[in-house]
Amino acid sequence: MATLGGLDVSYGAQTQIAKTNVMCVNVTSAGVSAGGAKHLLNSLQGLPVSIRPDFTFFYEETTATATAHHSGLTAAAQLTLFDVDPDNTGTTQTTAFDGHGVLRNIRETPVRPGSAYMNLAAAGGTDAGVVAGVAEGAAVVDLIPDPPAGDLAGSMKVVDVLSVGSMDISSTTAAVENDNLFTVVDAAADAANDGGGTELLGVSSAMADIKNKTLRQEYENFMSASGGNGLSTTGHNAGSGGCYTMDLSQLLLASKIEGATGATAATITALTASSSLGSGITAMGAGGTLVSVTTLCRSN
Repeated sequence: MATLGGLDVSYGAQTQIAKTNVMCVNVTSAGVSAGGAKHLLNSLQGLPVSIRPDFTFFYEETTATATAHHSGLTAAAQLTLFDVDPDNTGTTQTTAFDGHGVLRNIRETPVRPGSAYMNLAAAGGTDAGVVAGVAEGAAVVDLIPDPPAGDLAGSMKVVDVLSVGSMDISSTTAAVENDNLFTVVDAAADAANDGGGTELLGVSSAMADIKNKTLRQEYENFMSASGGNGLSTTGHNAGSGGCYTMDLSQLLLASKIEGATGATAATITALTASSSLGSGITAMGAGGTLVSVTTLCRSN
């Protein structure tokens, strides 16, 4: 996470403007290993700060109209990266939103690595958010219940969504800014009714989609009896509630790479801790989409 600066307001240093970059990589069948996923992120740290990813996200998607992204990681990689045992019980107690900078689910993106987590039911207990790793190519299951029911917490709350952007990487030396990134083709039956065959949604609609979902998460997490207990007549639970993750799937679904042939998973898996930026970009090929979101946040 690139913190752009704190704000001199009543919240003091707790309020920050933050930028979150996610490199989304569409891969072919087979799945990326945990080591390859981490090593790609490490190699991409050589990029300029404005486009340097905080997370990598791997998915396998060949259907342009899909709404749920299928895992681009092997099942073993998911267990290695996302199974967490914070109390050292010897048993997985919770499933993490991210591990070593690798994002589990584009619909549940923290502001920065490790800034959101599922609450344990009790010390030494197991949280309802434990989710088994899925086979490569299978749909990823959301960790956050609907509604959140107080299971969600973290160190960085989203207060507002300020801007969004996205670019597709078309080669090792070129990217596409996508003037029509937020253009959708209308059904033929609707074309005569709304004045044409295409309808420009605008970046503001993508922002609204992300912001609307953060508002809903904030409300439901606060009002839950096990969360903020907002309906209590004796007062809500101190420091509870809040929105800690963002759904960035709308940006990825609008990408030209969505539905295209992905990068070769084995090539990414072959990366090492010493792999260069060039090696990482070459391994990713034209399968990468950088999604960037700037938010106003408050740290706990």
